[in-house]
Amino acid sequence: QLSSATNSTSETLAATPKAVKSAYDNAEKRLQKDQNGADIPDKGRFLNNINAVSKTDFADKRGMRYVRVNAPAGATSGKYYPVVVMRSAGSVSELASRVIITTATRTAGDPMNNCEFNGFVMPGGWTDRGRYAYGMFWQYQNNERAIHSIMMSNKGDDLRSVFYVDGAAFPVFAFIEDGLSISAPGADLVVNDT
Repeated sequence: QLSSATNSTSETLAATPKAVKSAYDNAEKRLQKDQNGADIPDKGRFLNNINAVSKTDFADKRGMRYVRVNAPAGATSGKYYPVVVMRSAGSVSELASRVIITTATRTAGDPMNNCEFNGFVMPGGWTDRGRYAYGMFWQYQNNERAIHSIMMSNKGDDLRSVFYVDGAAFPVFAFIEDGLSISAPGADLVVNDT
């Protein structure tokens, strides 16, 4: 017995040529897994439609900008100075902010040689989301720690993440997300009860 239904699961009916053609045409319109995305005609539009960032976007640091941060006036070696990364607004359902902050690559004997944090920061303040930083921290040698720590308020500030950098390590370089700002004030940052 023949059937032209394209959604039949019957084991006793045979498909008509019309049903076979319909099923074939439907399959031909779909993405082929063996093409690994090569059959997507407009990849940019596809990524936008699914709200995804491509590996190329991430590698090229799209949506980020490069900033050189000079030493505050009078900075001295052995003293740590705040480098403040500030969000544009607090408690607006933002996700953690991507930050790459690094000291210059210098000769191997330089004690401030290439220290880097590459990751995400989330200042929380009083909010329930908490505060955290995660990512990769690198220092060339144990005694070459130019970036000492990352601090955030647990009280009334959900905008700032502060990196403490040795005065001898400046200038530092950063890739920060669009919408963030970065600065190195001369005095320590005091926000409420931080």
